[in-house]
Amino acid sequence: HADISGTIPKEVAGMKHLDTFEAFSNEGLHGTLPAALGDLASLTSLKVHHSSLTGPVPSTLGSLSKLREVLMDYTTISGDMPSQLCALRTKGDLIALTAPCTSKNPLVSCSCCTGCRG
Repeated sequence: HADISGTIPKEVAGMKHLDTFEAFSNEGLHGTLPAALGDLASLTSLKVHHSSLTGPVPSTLGSLSKLREVLMDYTTISGDMPSQLCALRTKGDLIALTAPCTSKNPLVSCSCCTGCRG
């Protein structure tokens, strides 16, 4: 992990050959996951767990057919897990999907997550 603070800029979408986005264990990382992440067609791994990210999971992530793992647990991301992302889990392409979907009042409603933590 790197010591990152601030938000994920939407310009990250210009990094067309990026296959791994790892910004985990960065409490200084805040804001929302930009929908522009869905433009990263080569992305196989998105790791933003243990950060201060908030807001919904962009449905655009469901268009990333090479995506194998999405780790978003121990964040304050909230809402319903997009059906497009769950479809990748159902097809078996997406192997690991974690989110803060545990407890009496889960932040994320997720029927397809492989792990619910934080």
